[in-house]
Amino acid sequence: MAMTPVQIETRIQELIDGSLNEEHWPELQQALMGSEEARELYCHYARMHGLLRQRSKGIESLASNEPMIPLDAIRLSQQRQSVKFATLVAAAVLVVMLVSMRLIFVPEPEPLVSFRLAPGAEFVLERAKGDTTSIPGVIEKGSRLRLSQGTVELQFASGVRSVVQAPADLTLRDEDELYLHRGSAWFHVPPEAVGFSVVTAELDIVDLGTVFGVLADPGHFDEVHVFKGKVRVSSKGVRQVHEELVGGQARRVDPVGRLSVLDVNEAEFLTELPGAMPYLHWSFDGRGQEQWQVAGSHLDRDQIQLKVVEEDGRQAFAAMPGMFGDSLASLGNGGALESNWYGVSGNKPRTVAYWLKVLPGYSYFNPIVGWGRQDLVPDSSARAYYTLVENTEAGSVHGLSVGGYWILGTTPVDDGQWHHVAFVYTGQYRTDGSPEIKVYLDGEFERMEYHQHSEVQRNDRGRIEVDTADQAQGAYPVSIFGDMYKFTKGNHRTAPNIDELYIVEGAMNHQQIKRLYHQNRIED
Repeated sequence: MAMTPVQIETRIQELIDGSLNEEHWPELQQALMGSEEARELYCHYARMHGLLRQRSKGIESLASNEPMIPLDAIRLSQQRQSVKFATLVAAAVLVVMLVSMRLIFVPEPEPLVSFRLAPGAEFVLERAKGDTTSIPGVIEKGSRLRLSQGTVELQFASGVRSVVQAPADLTLRDEDELYLHRGSAWFHVPPEAVGFSVVTAELDIVDLGTVFGVLADPGHFDEVHVFKGKVRVSSKGVRQVHEELVGGQARRVDPVGRLSVLDVNEAEFLTELPGAMPYLHWSFDGRGQEQWQVAGSHLDRDQIQLKVVEEDGRQAFAAMPGMFGDSLASLGNGGALESNWYGVSGNKPRTVAYWLKVLPGYSYFNPIVGWGRQDLVPDSSARAYYTLVENTEAGSVHGLSVGGYWILGTTPVDDGQWHHVAFVYTGQYRTDGSPEIKVYLDGEFERMEYHQHSEVQRNDRGRIEVDTADQAQGAYPVSIFGDMYKFTKGNHRTAPNIDELYIVEGAMNHQQIKRLYHQNRIED
Protein backbone atom coordinates (compact mmCIF):
# COMPACT_ATOMS: atom_id res chain seq x y z
CA MET A 1 0.00 0.00 0.00
CA ALA A 2 1.28 3.47 -0.87
CA MET A 3 2.58 5.70 1.94
CA THR A 4 0.51 8.71 2.96
CA PRO A 5 2.07 12.20 2.89
CA VAL A 6 2.21 12.19 6.71
CA GLN A 7 4.03 8.83 6.72
CA ILE A 8 6.51 10.05 4.10
CA GLU A 9 7.31 13.16 6.12
CA THR A 10 7.73 11.10 9.32
CA ARG A 11 10.10 8.65 7.64
CA ILE A 12 12.19 11.49 6.20
CA GLN A 13 12.55 13.02 9.66
CA GLU A 14 13.56 9.64 11.10
CA LEU A 15 16.14 9.18 8.34
CA ILE A 16 17.74 12.55 8.99
CA ASP A 17 17.94 12.21 12.77
CA GLY A 18 19.25 8.65 12.47
CA SER A 19 16.28 6.81 13.99
CA LEU A 20 14.83 5.27 10.79
CA ASN A 21 14.25 1.56 11.08
CA GLU A 22 16.04 -0.34 8.31
CA GLU A 23 12.81 -2.12 7.44
CA HIS A 24 11.27 1.22 6.45
CA TRP A 25 14.10 2.34 4.15
CA PRO A 26 12.95 0.43 1.01
CA GLU A 27 9.46 1.84 1.45
CA LEU A 28 10.79 5.39 1.74
CA GLN A 29 13.14 4.90 -1.19
CA GLN A 30 10.20 3.79 -3.35
CA ALA A 31 8.24 6.86 -2.30
CA LEU A 32 11.16 9.15 -3.19
CA MET A 33 11.49 7.48 -6.59
CA GLY A 34 7.83 7.90 -7.36
CA SER A 35 7.02 11.37 -6.04
CA GLU A 36 8.58 14.69 -6.92
CA GLU A 37 6.91 16.26 -3.87
CA ALA A 38 8.56 13.67 -1.60
CA ARG A 39 11.98 14.45 -3.08
CA GLU A 40 11.48 18.18 -2.56
CA LEU A 41 10.44 17.53 1.05
CA TYR A 42 13.53 15.38 1.62
CA CYS A 43 15.84 18.14 0.34
CA HIS A 44 14.02 20.73 2.46
CA TYR A 45 14.52 18.74 5.70
CA ALA A 46 18.14 17.97 4.83
CA ARG A 47 18.92 21.68 4.40
CA MET A 48 17.01 22.62 7.56
CA HIS A 49 18.78 19.93 9.59
CA GLY A 50 22.18 21.21 8.52
CA LEU A 51 21.35 24.80 9.40
CA LEU A 52 19.89 23.90 12.79
CA ARG A 53 22.91 21.78 13.74
CA GLN A 54 25.28 24.61 12.91
CA ARG A 55 23.18 27.16 14.77
CA SER A 56 22.84 24.95 17.85
CA LYS A 57 26.62 24.82 18.23
CA GLY A 58 26.72 28.61 18.37
CA ILE A 59 24.06 28.73 21.11
CA GLU A 60 25.86 26.09 23.18
CA SER A 61 29.06 28.12 23.02
CA LEU A 62 27.33 31.21 24.43
CA ALA A 63 26.18 29.26 27.51
CA SER A 64 29.64 27.82 28.15
CA ASN A 65 32.25 29.20 30.59
CA GLU A 66 34.74 29.07 27.78
CA PRO A 67 35.25 32.44 26.10
CA MET A 68 35.13 30.93 22.70
CA ILE A 69 34.52 27.68 20.83
CA PRO A 70 37.74 25.71 20.58
CA LEU A 71 39.14 25.74 17.07
CA ASP A 72 39.55 21.95 17.02
CA ALA A 73 35.89 21.49 17.97
CA ILE A 74 34.75 23.83 15.22
CA ARG A 75 36.84 22.00 12.63
CA LEU A 76 35.66 18.58 13.84
CA SER A 77 32.03 19.70 13.85
CA GLN A 78 32.36 21.20 10.40
CA GLN A 79 33.90 17.99 9.09
CA ARG A 80 31.14 15.84 10.60
CA GLN A 81 28.35 18.07 9.36
CA SER A 82 29.91 18.34 5.94
CA VAL A 83 30.10 14.55 5.61
CA LYS A 84 26.56 13.97 6.84
CA PHE A 85 25.07 16.82 4.86
CA ALA A 86 26.97 15.80 1.75
CA THR A 87 25.68 12.25 2.19
CA LEU A 88 22.09 13.45 2.44
CA VAL A 89 22.44 15.78 -0.53
CA ALA A 90 24.13 13.04 -2.54
CA ALA A 91 21.29 10.65 -1.71
CA ALA A 92 18.71 13.19 -2.81
CA VAL A 93 20.64 13.97 -5.98
CA LEU A 94 21.01 10.26 -6.68
CA VAL A 95 17.28 9.74 -6.34
CA VAL A 96 16.56 12.64 -8.68
CA MET A 97 19.10 11.39 -11.21
CA LEU A 98 17.72 7.86 -11.12
CA VAL A 99 14.20 9.11 -11.69
CA SER A 100 15.33 11.36 -14.55
CA MET A 101 17.29 8.57 -16.18
CA ARG A 102 14.32 6.26 -15.90
CA LEU A 103 12.13 8.77 -17.65
CA ILE A 104 14.69 9.37 -20.38
CA PHE A 105 16.27 6.01 -20.98
CA VAL A 106 13.59 3.42 -20.18
CA PRO A 107 12.40 2.29 -23.65
CA GLU A 108 8.79 2.43 -24.73
CA PRO A 109 7.02 -0.91 -24.29
CA GLU A 110 7.27 -3.06 -27.41
CA PRO A 111 4.12 -2.77 -29.58
CA LEU A 112 1.91 -5.84 -29.76
CA VAL A 113 2.33 -5.98 -33.53
CA SER A 114 4.55 -4.10 -35.96
CA PHE A 115 4.16 -4.39 -39.71
CA ARG A 116 6.05 -3.86 -42.96
CA LEU A 117 4.58 -3.46 -46.43
CA ALA A 118 5.73 -4.81 -49.78
CA PRO A 119 6.17 -2.34 -52.66
CA GLY A 120 2.84 -1.27 -54.11
CA ALA A 121 0.80 -2.33 -51.07
CA GLU A 122 -2.24 -0.20 -50.24
CA PHE A 123 -3.83 -0.25 -46.79
CA VAL A 124 -6.02 1.56 -44.27
CA LEU A 125 -5.41 1.21 -40.52
CA GLU A 126 -8.40 1.86 -38.28
CA ARG A 127 -7.14 2.38 -34.75
CA ALA A 128 -9.11 1.15 -31.76
CA LYS A 129 -11.18 3.67 -29.83
CA GLY A 130 -8.94 5.40 -27.32
CA ASP A 131 -5.73 4.31 -29.05
CA THR A 132 -3.53 7.41 -29.31
CA THR A 133 -0.55 5.60 -30.85
CA SER A 134 1.05 7.73 -33.56
CA ILE A 135 3.96 5.43 -34.36
CA PRO A 136 3.77 4.31 -38.00
CA GLY A 137 3.85 0.60 -38.70
CA VAL A 138 2.30 -0.39 -35.35
CA ILE A 139 -0.96 -2.23 -34.64
CA GLU A 140 -2.35 -2.12 -31.11
CA LYS A 141 -5.11 -4.16 -29.52
CA GLY A 142 -8.47 -3.53 -31.18
CA SER A 143 -7.00 -1.96 -34.34
CA ARG A 144 -8.14 -3.11 -37.80
CA LEU A 145 -5.95 -3.31 -40.90
CA ARG A 146 -7.54 -3.40 -44.36
CA LEU A 147 -5.16 -4.34 -47.18
CA SER A 148 -6.61 -3.61 -50.62
CA GLN A 149 -3.57 -4.74 -52.60
CA GLY A 150 -0.10 -6.12 -52.08
CA THR A 151 1.40 -7.92 -49.09
CA VAL A 152 2.04 -7.10 -45.43
CA GLU A 153 4.33 -8.79 -42.89
CA LEU A 154 3.19 -8.82 -39.25
CA GLN A 155 5.70 -9.23 -36.40
CA PHE A 156 4.09 -9.96 -33.02
CA ALA A 157 5.83 -9.13 -29.73
CA SER A 158 5.42 -12.81 -28.81
CA GLY A 159 7.64 -13.83 -31.73
CA VAL A 160 4.85 -14.88 -34.09
CA ARG A 161 5.46 -13.81 -37.70
CA SER A 162 2.80 -13.65 -40.41
CA VAL A 163 2.69 -12.75 -44.10
CA VAL A 164 -0.74 -11.67 -45.37
CA GLN A 165 -1.79 -11.17 -48.99
CA ALA A 166 -4.50 -8.83 -50.24
CA PRO A 167 -7.35 -8.45 -50.33
CA ALA A 168 -7.22 -8.79 -46.58
CA ASP A 169 -9.05 -7.47 -43.55
CA LEU A 170 -7.83 -8.30 -40.05
CA THR A 171 -8.33 -7.15 -36.46
CA LEU A 172 -5.94 -7.61 -33.55
CA ARG A 173 -8.24 -8.82 -30.78
CA ASP A 174 -5.47 -9.47 -28.27
CA GLU A 175 -1.73 -10.00 -28.12
CA ASP A 176 -2.24 -13.66 -29.01
CA GLU A 177 -5.44 -13.56 -31.07
CA LEU A 178 -5.99 -12.31 -34.61
CA TYR A 179 -9.39 -12.14 -36.32
CA LEU A 180 -9.03 -12.66 -40.06
CA HIS A 181 -12.13 -11.31 -41.78
CA ARG A 182 -10.57 -11.96 -45.17
CA GLY A 183 -7.19 -12.78 -46.66
CA SER A 184 -4.51 -15.36 -47.33
CA ALA A 185 -2.28 -15.51 -44.25
CA TRP A 186 0.81 -17.58 -43.41
CA PHE A 187 1.94 -17.93 -39.76
CA HIS A 188 5.11 -19.08 -38.05
CA VAL A 189 4.62 -19.57 -34.30
CA PRO A 190 7.70 -20.20 -32.11
CA PRO A 191 7.50 -22.53 -29.08
CA GLU A 192 7.25 -19.63 -26.62
CA ALA A 193 4.06 -18.40 -28.33
CA VAL A 194 2.14 -21.70 -28.34
CA GLY A 195 -1.57 -20.97 -27.90
CA PHE A 196 -1.64 -18.18 -30.48
CA SER A 197 -5.01 -18.27 -32.26
CA VAL A 198 -6.48 -17.18 -35.58
CA VAL A 199 -10.23 -16.73 -35.82
CA THR A 200 -12.29 -16.44 -39.01
CA ALA A 201 -16.03 -16.25 -39.61
CA GLU A 202 -16.12 -20.05 -39.88
CA LEU A 203 -13.09 -21.41 -38.00
CA ASP A 204 -11.23 -21.15 -34.69
CA ILE A 205 -7.58 -22.19 -35.06
CA VAL A 206 -5.31 -22.57 -32.03
CA ASP A 207 -1.62 -23.12 -32.61
CA LEU A 208 0.17 -25.91 -30.78
CA GLY A 209 3.62 -24.98 -32.06
CA THR A 210 3.67 -24.88 -35.84
CA VAL A 211 3.75 -23.27 -39.27
CA PHE A 212 0.36 -22.98 -40.95
CA GLY A 213 -1.73 -20.96 -43.40
CA VAL A 214 -5.31 -19.72 -43.36
CA LEU A 215 -7.55 -18.74 -46.27
CA ALA A 216 -10.57 -16.63 -45.32
CA ASP A 217 -13.02 -15.25 -47.87
CA PRO A 218 -16.69 -14.32 -47.32
CA GLY A 219 -17.46 -15.69 -50.80
CA HIS A 220 -15.82 -19.10 -50.20
CA PHE A 221 -15.44 -21.65 -47.42
CA ASP A 222 -12.48 -21.01 -45.12
CA GLU A 223 -9.42 -23.27 -45.12
CA VAL A 224 -6.47 -24.13 -42.87
CA HIS A 225 -3.23 -25.70 -44.17
CA VAL A 226 -0.68 -27.09 -41.68
CA PHE A 227 2.91 -27.27 -42.92
CA LYS A 228 4.74 -28.19 -39.69
CA GLY A 229 3.78 -29.00 -36.11
CA LYS A 230 0.18 -29.12 -34.95
CA VAL A 231 -2.96 -26.97 -34.67
CA ARG A 232 -6.38 -27.46 -33.13
CA VAL A 233 -9.18 -26.37 -35.46
CA SER A 234 -12.86 -25.95 -34.56
CA SER A 235 -15.68 -25.15 -36.96
CA LYS A 236 -18.49 -22.75 -36.07
CA GLY A 237 -21.26 -24.36 -38.11
CA VAL A 238 -24.14 -26.50 -36.92
CA ARG A 239 -21.83 -29.49 -36.49
CA GLN A 240 -19.08 -27.63 -34.57
CA VAL A 241 -16.38 -30.16 -35.40
CA HIS A 242 -13.09 -30.17 -33.44
CA GLU A 243 -9.94 -31.71 -34.87
CA GLU A 244 -6.18 -31.64 -34.35
CA LEU A 245 -4.15 -31.36 -37.55
CA VAL A 246 -0.46 -32.06 -38.04
CA GLY A 247 2.02 -31.06 -40.73
CA GLY A 248 0.89 -32.16 -44.19
CA GLN A 249 -2.84 -31.90 -43.44
CA ALA A 250 -5.41 -29.35 -44.59
CA ARG A 251 -9.15 -28.82 -44.11
CA ARG A 252 -11.95 -26.76 -45.63
CA VAL A 253 -15.15 -26.09 -43.71
CA ASP A 254 -18.43 -26.96 -45.45
CA PRO A 255 -21.85 -25.23 -45.12
CA VAL A 256 -22.85 -27.18 -41.99
CA GLY A 257 -19.46 -27.05 -40.26
CA ARG A 258 -17.89 -30.34 -41.29
CA LEU A 259 -14.16 -30.28 -42.08
CA SER A 260 -13.39 -31.64 -45.55
CA VAL A 261 -9.97 -33.11 -46.34
CA LEU A 262 -7.78 -31.08 -48.72
CA ASP A 263 -4.32 -31.43 -50.19
CA VAL A 264 -1.88 -29.06 -48.51
CA ASN A 265 -1.02 -26.21 -50.86
CA GLU A 266 2.11 -24.33 -49.78
CA ALA A 267 2.20 -22.45 -53.09
CA GLU A 268 -0.95 -20.59 -52.01
CA PHE A 269 0.98 -18.65 -49.35
CA LEU A 270 3.86 -16.20 -49.31
CA THR A 271 6.41 -16.63 -46.52
CA GLU A 272 8.40 -13.45 -47.22
CA LEU A 273 7.59 -9.97 -48.52
CA PRO A 274 8.01 -9.83 -52.31
CA GLY A 275 10.23 -7.19 -53.85
CA ALA A 276 7.45 -6.04 -56.17
CA MET A 277 3.73 -6.50 -56.76
CA PRO A 278 3.11 -10.09 -57.96
CA TYR A 279 3.23 -10.10 -61.73
CA LEU A 280 3.61 -12.31 -64.80
CA HIS A 281 5.46 -11.32 -67.96
CA TRP A 282 5.33 -12.90 -71.39
CA SER A 283 8.02 -11.43 -73.67
CA PHE A 284 7.19 -13.72 -76.66
CA ASP A 285 10.89 -13.90 -77.49
CA GLY A 286 12.36 -17.01 -79.10
CA ARG A 287 10.86 -19.80 -81.16
CA GLY A 288 8.65 -22.79 -80.44
CA GLN A 289 7.89 -23.48 -76.79
CA GLU A 290 10.47 -20.91 -75.75
CA GLN A 291 8.15 -18.20 -77.06
CA TRP A 292 5.47 -19.09 -74.53
CA GLN A 293 7.70 -18.97 -71.43
CA VAL A 294 6.52 -16.77 -68.56
CA ALA A 295 8.64 -14.76 -66.12
CA GLY A 296 7.79 -12.61 -63.10
CA SER A 297 7.36 -12.67 -59.33
CA HIS A 298 3.95 -14.36 -59.12
CA LEU A 299 3.69 -17.44 -56.92
CA ASP A 300 2.09 -19.47 -59.73
CA ARG A 301 4.73 -18.65 -62.33
CA ASP A 302 6.42 -22.04 -62.46
CA GLN A 303 3.12 -23.88 -62.90
CA ILE A 304 1.75 -21.72 -65.72
CA GLN A 305 1.80 -23.02 -69.28
CA LEU A 306 0.48 -21.73 -72.59
CA LYS A 307 -0.81 -23.98 -75.33
CA VAL A 308 -1.86 -23.19 -78.88
CA VAL A 309 -5.46 -23.93 -79.79
CA GLU A 310 -5.64 -24.06 -83.60
CA GLU A 311 -8.57 -24.32 -86.00
CA ASP A 312 -8.54 -26.94 -88.74
CA GLY A 313 -4.83 -27.53 -88.25
CA ARG A 314 -3.84 -24.19 -89.72
CA GLN A 315 -0.95 -22.27 -88.22
CA ALA A 316 -2.35 -19.61 -85.93
CA PHE A 317 0.70 -17.63 -84.83
CA ALA A 318 4.21 -16.65 -85.82
CA ALA A 319 7.11 -14.76 -84.27
CA MET A 320 7.62 -11.28 -85.73
CA PRO A 321 9.89 -8.36 -84.78
CA GLY A 322 8.35 -6.54 -81.84
CA MET A 323 9.07 -3.50 -79.69
CA PHE A 324 11.54 -5.48 -77.58
CA GLY A 325 12.82 -8.59 -79.33
CA ASP A 326 10.14 -10.80 -80.87
CA SER A 327 6.38 -10.39 -80.75
CA LEU A 328 3.42 -12.73 -81.12
CA ALA A 329 1.68 -12.21 -84.47
CA SER A 330 -1.74 -13.62 -85.22
CA LEU A 331 -1.91 -14.91 -88.81
CA GLY A 332 -5.65 -14.42 -89.16
CA ASN A 333 -6.41 -18.14 -89.28
CA GLY A 334 -8.29 -18.26 -86.00
CA GLY A 335 -6.84 -20.00 -83.00
CA ALA A 336 -5.84 -18.80 -79.54
CA LEU A 337 -3.24 -19.21 -76.84
CA GLU A 338 -4.78 -20.70 -73.72
CA SER A 339 -3.14 -20.99 -70.29
CA ASN A 340 -3.83 -23.12 -67.22
CA TRP A 341 -3.99 -20.03 -64.97
CA TYR A 342 -7.30 -18.40 -64.08
CA GLY A 343 -6.10 -14.85 -63.64
CA VAL A 344 -6.92 -12.28 -60.98
CA SER A 345 -10.33 -13.10 -59.58
CA GLY A 346 -13.02 -11.37 -57.59
CA ASN A 347 -12.68 -7.67 -56.92
CA LYS A 348 -8.88 -7.61 -56.62
CA PRO A 349 -7.05 -4.63 -58.16
CA ARG A 350 -5.09 -5.54 -61.29
CA THR A 351 -3.13 -4.17 -64.22
CA VAL A 352 -2.93 -5.56 -67.76
CA ALA A 353 -0.38 -3.94 -70.07
CA TYR A 354 1.13 -4.80 -73.46
CA TRP A 355 2.32 -3.46 -76.77
CA LEU A 356 -0.22 -3.77 -79.60
CA LYS A 357 0.00 -3.40 -83.37
CA VAL A 358 -3.30 -3.24 -85.24
CA LEU A 359 -3.26 -3.30 -89.03
CA PRO A 360 -5.68 -1.03 -90.91
CA GLY A 361 -8.43 -2.41 -93.10
CA TYR A 362 -9.74 -5.18 -90.83
CA SER A 363 -13.10 -5.43 -89.13
CA TYR A 364 -12.27 -5.92 -85.49
CA PHE A 365 -14.06 -7.20 -82.46
CA ASN A 366 -11.17 -8.93 -80.82
CA PRO A 367 -10.60 -10.03 -77.28
CA ILE A 368 -6.84 -9.54 -76.83
CA VAL A 369 -6.19 -10.82 -73.30
CA GLY A 370 -8.93 -12.14 -71.04
CA TRP A 371 -10.26 -14.55 -68.44
CA GLY A 372 -13.33 -15.11 -66.28
CA ARG A 373 -16.84 -16.02 -67.34
CA GLN A 374 -19.01 -14.42 -70.00
CA ASP A 375 -22.42 -16.04 -69.71
CA LEU A 376 -25.04 -14.48 -71.97
CA VAL A 377 -25.44 -11.94 -74.71
CA PRO A 378 -26.15 -9.41 -73.37
CA ASP A 379 -24.42 -10.37 -70.14
CA SER A 380 -25.86 -8.68 -67.05
CA SER A 381 -23.01 -9.75 -64.74
CA ALA A 382 -19.45 -8.51 -64.24
CA ARG A 383 -17.74 -11.89 -64.02
CA ALA A 384 -15.52 -11.59 -67.09
CA TYR A 385 -12.40 -9.48 -67.59
CA TYR A 386 -10.87 -9.00 -71.03
CA THR A 387 -9.22 -6.34 -73.15
CA LEU A 388 -10.27 -5.89 -76.75
CA VAL A 389 -10.03 -4.01 -80.03
CA GLU A 390 -13.29 -2.83 -81.60
CA ASN A 391 -14.27 -0.90 -84.71
CA THR A 392 -15.92 2.48 -84.22
CA GLU A 393 -16.76 5.30 -86.61
CA ALA A 394 -13.46 6.93 -85.70
CA GLY A 395 -11.47 3.74 -86.38
CA SER A 396 -10.39 0.70 -84.36
CA VAL A 397 -9.92 1.51 -80.67
CA HIS A 398 -8.77 -0.45 -77.65
CA GLY A 399 -11.05 -1.20 -74.72
CA LEU A 400 -11.92 -3.44 -71.80
CA SER A 401 -15.04 -5.37 -70.77
CA VAL A 402 -16.08 -6.90 -67.44
CA GLY A 403 -19.21 -8.44 -68.96
CA GLY A 404 -22.23 -6.18 -68.74
CA TYR A 405 -20.04 -3.06 -68.56
CA TRP A 406 -17.27 -2.01 -70.95
CA ILE A 407 -15.16 0.98 -71.90
CA LEU A 408 -13.68 2.06 -75.24
CA GLY A 409 -10.83 4.39 -76.03
CA THR A 410 -11.17 7.55 -78.10
CA THR A 411 -7.86 7.33 -79.99
CA PRO A 412 -7.73 4.99 -83.03
CA VAL A 413 -4.87 2.49 -82.90
CA ASP A 414 -5.29 0.82 -86.33
CA ASP A 415 -2.38 2.66 -87.96
CA GLY A 416 -0.01 -0.30 -88.25
CA GLN A 417 2.25 1.15 -85.53
CA TRP A 418 3.12 -0.21 -82.10
CA HIS A 419 1.17 1.31 -79.22
CA HIS A 420 1.52 0.62 -75.52
CA VAL A 421 -1.81 0.13 -73.75
CA ALA A 422 -2.37 -0.38 -70.02
CA PHE A 423 -5.61 -1.05 -68.14
CA VAL A 424 -5.62 -0.48 -64.38
CA TYR A 425 -8.57 -1.59 -62.28
CA THR A 426 -8.10 0.08 -58.89
CA GLY A 427 -10.69 -1.90 -56.93
CA GLN A 428 -12.54 1.39 -56.35
CA TYR A 429 -15.68 2.87 -57.91
CA ARG A 430 -16.63 6.08 -59.66
CA THR A 431 -19.36 8.36 -58.36
CA ASP A 432 -21.90 6.75 -60.72
CA GLY A 433 -21.17 3.31 -59.25
CA SER A 434 -19.17 2.01 -62.21
CA PRO A 435 -15.74 0.41 -61.69
CA GLU A 436 -12.76 2.76 -61.63
CA ILE A 437 -10.60 1.64 -64.57
CA LYS A 438 -7.74 3.88 -65.61
CA VAL A 439 -6.45 3.45 -69.13
CA TYR A 440 -3.13 4.63 -70.55
CA LEU A 441 -2.10 4.85 -74.19
CA ASP A 442 1.63 5.22 -74.91
CA GLY A 443 2.29 6.13 -71.30
CA GLU A 444 -0.36 8.84 -71.01
CA PHE A 445 -3.87 8.86 -69.62
CA GLU A 446 -6.50 8.03 -72.24
CA ARG A 447 -10.03 9.44 -72.24
CA MET A 448 -12.54 6.62 -72.42
CA GLU A 449 -16.20 6.19 -73.32
CA TYR A 450 -18.37 4.15 -70.96
CA HIS A 451 -21.03 1.62 -71.93
CA GLN A 452 -23.30 -0.83 -70.14
CA HIS A 453 -26.15 -3.21 -70.85
CA SER A 454 -29.49 -2.03 -69.55
CA GLU A 455 -29.78 -5.27 -67.57
CA VAL A 456 -26.40 -4.93 -65.86
CA GLN A 457 -26.53 -5.91 -62.21
CA ARG A 458 -25.85 -3.43 -59.42
CA ASN A 459 -25.40 -4.23 -55.75
CA ASP A 460 -27.33 -2.69 -52.85
CA ARG A 461 -24.97 0.31 -52.97
CA GLY A 462 -25.75 0.94 -56.63
CA ARG A 463 -22.37 -0.35 -57.84
CA ILE A 464 -21.50 -2.52 -60.81
CA GLU A 465 -19.32 -4.78 -58.74
CA VAL A 466 -16.42 -6.44 -60.50
CA ASP A 467 -16.49 -10.10 -59.47
CA THR A 468 -14.31 -11.93 -61.96
CA ALA A 469 -15.07 -15.65 -61.86
CA ASP A 470 -12.41 -18.15 -60.83
CA GLN A 471 -11.86 -21.81 -61.73
CA ALA A 472 -14.39 -23.08 -59.18
CA GLN A 473 -17.03 -20.85 -60.78
CA GLY A 474 -16.57 -22.21 -64.28
CA ALA A 475 -14.24 -19.50 -65.51
CA TYR A 476 -12.29 -19.44 -68.75
CA PRO A 477 -8.52 -19.37 -68.03
CA VAL A 478 -6.25 -16.55 -69.17
CA SER A 479 -6.08 -16.60 -72.95
CA ILE A 480 -4.60 -14.48 -75.70
CA PHE A 481 -6.76 -13.83 -78.75
CA GLY A 482 -9.33 -16.24 -77.30
CA ASP A 483 -13.08 -15.73 -77.70
CA MET A 484 -14.70 -15.05 -74.33
CA TYR A 485 -18.12 -15.79 -75.78
CA LYS A 486 -16.87 -19.16 -77.08
CA PHE A 487 -18.72 -18.79 -80.36
CA THR A 488 -15.50 -19.98 -81.99
CA LYS A 489 -12.16 -21.10 -80.64
CA GLY A 490 -10.35 -18.15 -82.12
CA ASN A 491 -10.18 -14.47 -82.77
CA HIS A 492 -12.61 -13.79 -85.62
CA ARG A 493 -9.76 -14.29 -88.10
CA THR A 494 -8.11 -10.90 -87.75
CA ALA A 495 -4.42 -10.22 -87.37
CA PRO A 496 -3.27 -8.04 -84.44
CA ASN A 497 0.23 -8.39 -82.96
CA ILE A 498 1.07 -8.35 -79.24
CA ASP A 499 4.36 -7.94 -77.38
CA GLU A 500 5.56 -7.74 -73.76
CA LEU A 501 2.39 -8.75 -71.94
CA TYR A 502 2.26 -8.01 -68.19
CA ILE A 503 -0.49 -9.09 -65.82
CA VAL A 504 -0.03 -7.55 -62.34
CA GLU A 505 -1.91 -8.33 -59.14
CA GLY A 506 -2.23 -4.71 -58.13
CA ALA A 507 -3.05 -1.27 -59.45
CA MET A 508 0.01 0.37 -60.98
CA ASN A 509 0.23 4.16 -60.82
CA HIS A 510 0.99 6.54 -63.67
CA GLN A 511 4.70 6.74 -62.88
CA GLN A 512 4.99 2.95 -62.94
CA ILE A 513 3.11 2.76 -66.22
CA LYS A 514 5.46 5.31 -67.80
CA ARG A 515 8.44 3.32 -66.56
CA LEU A 516 6.98 0.19 -68.13
CA TYR A 517 6.35 2.08 -71.38
CA HIS A 518 9.90 3.43 -71.60
CA GLN A 519 11.95 0.63 -70.02
CA ASN A 520 9.78 -2.48 -70.36
CA ARG A 521 10.23 -3.53 -66.75
CA ILE A 522 8.52 -3.36 -63.39
CA GLU A 523 10.64 -1.93 -60.61
CA ASP A 524 11.81 -4.61 -58.17
